[in-house]
Amino acid sequence: MIRETDCRNYHDEKILERKWSVTTAIIAMIGVLFTAGTVDAITINQNTAPSASKIDPVTDKVNLVIGDTRNFLLRGTDPDGNLRGTEWYINGKYQTSHFILSGTIGTDSWRHIFNASGMYTVEALVFDAQNAYSSQPATWIMQVDAASIISLSPPTGIKNPGNSLSSRVTVKNIGVNTRSYWVGFGYQKPDGTFYNLGPQQTNILFPGSQQTLIFNWNLPQDAPYGNYNAVTRIWNGYDPVKDLMESPQYDSKSSQKAFRIPSDPFKFQPRAIYVWGNAYKILESPIETGNLIQFARDHGINTFFFYTDTSGLTGNPALYREFILKAHSNNLYVHALNGRSAWTTDHQAAVNYIMTVLNYNKNSQPTEKFDGIYLDIEPYTLSSWEKDPDGNSFSLARSSVNKNLAIQYLHLLSSINNTISASGETLTFGEDIPFWLDSNGFDLTYNGKTKLLSSHIQDQTDFITVMDYTDNYNNAITWAAYEINYGIAAGKYVVIAFETQKLDNPESTFFEEGNVALENAFRQVNYSFSSKSSFKGFAIHDYNSYKALR
Repeated sequence: MIRETDCRNYHDEKILERKWSVTTAIIAMIGVLFTAGTVDAITINQNTAPSASKIDPVTDKVNLVIGDTRNFLLRGTDPDGNLRGTEWYINGKYQTSHFILSGTIGTDSWRHIFNASGMYTVEALVFDAQNAYSSQPATWIMQVDAASIISLSPPTGIKNPGNSLSSRVTVKNIGVNTRSYWVGFGYQKPDGTFYNLGPQQTNILFPGSQQTLIFNWNLPQDAPYGNYNAVTRIWNGYDPVKDLMESPQYDSKSSQKAFRIPSDPFKFQPRAIYVWGNAYKILESPIETGNLIQFARDHGINTFFFYTDTSGLTGNPALYREFILKAHSNNLYVHALNGRSAWTTDHQAAVNYIMTVLNYNKNSQPTEKFDGIYLDIEPYTLSSWEKDPDGNSFSLARSSVNKNLAIQYLHLLSSINNTISASGETLTFGEDIPFWLDSNGFDLTYNGKTKLLSSHIQDQTDFITVMDYTDNYNNAITWAAYEINYGIAAGKYVVIAFETQKLDNPESTFFEEGNVALENAFRQVNYSFSSKSSFKGFAIHDYNSYKALR
């Protein structure tokens, strides 16, 4: 690379050469005149050399990205009024001449594309009609750099407000200059606005070297639900006073749908209710719809787990749209409810149902869409699920059949979760489980991790409902404690369900105890779990029996 001092010597020699040629011509002319004997005295008017000054860029040093085009503008002045043109150089090498100046003052510009990384000295000389050159050129130093984002690894899957997030960004210096870079990072929210994290500066990177930066951050408690993107950019600098990144920008990268925050099914009121057998009758009757909505308002319910099937959703979707629109206008959530134990092994039937709900949502207005999908699969009710003579389930440790069915069940939940995530629809995915899936012997290894079956289910869903079917609130607290605590660690929600139907075992329902005892159970459980971030209220099974409860 030519040094700036070399460039100066080059220009000095060129100027001397031109001055010498002019001087030689003058001496020769004087000699002719004296020889002719016609001159008594000679007066020589000395020419004043022009000068060059920068107009744009005004700064001495400019940072660019490979491929940038830069325009240079200078001003030439000549007291003698003999301006003629300019000569342009990069690193001492002649580029072009412009013969466009005249008079005492004028401007000229030149444009150049910088196609390679490096340091460039751009110089412009001004000359006049007597070939006198400016003693000092207008000079700019151009630093052309190149950097690339080699990888972006944001958090993925389901996240909840308050969760800790960690993203990794690997930056590489692909130019020829040794320097550091500033890296900005942020998460794009569902509404298009950003959570911008503080920028980080890389170490001094030699050409070809790289560095991985880690951006740690906690999701705010008020983070809106929906899909989030991760976005990162490499910049030339950072102004901490203005809190602004400084141009140029060298590279950028984004990751679509980095993670998803599911909608909170109990944002306003912590109760849901199952609506099973008479669901279609309610859809067909404005009076029944009104009764259900009024019942929900009277009992602090804000969510319906509402039974749906593929034939209804495809055959008469208008009924569902009208019902959901009315529910939403009353601040009520609606989750599509279904589930069969046969789905444990018949995954295609389950996926068909999920796709039906997703297609319904895609073809509906926002106010007509389901807020979630809620399943009641219960694989332990399969005839092939092994039990003792009293009907109690064998543990997974004892029964290889049950263990195999449990693994198939987890495969199904994972497939459903992935299907919902890939759809682009913002739907909460919930599943109910019996309280005893966290018992001894119900641990198994899935996806390389050994956990209790209840925990594996929590990993694959946005929330679970623990069917705490007991009329003793102390039992309910004890039986749900493990899922509540795991939910805190995993960032998952837990709902606790009580039964109100008449059952063979009266200790599993509030049918005999009635409303007062049920409300007391709500209060006692709430006292125990209200401070837990994973606790999201209650569910009541089901609408008909709860409505009849005295």
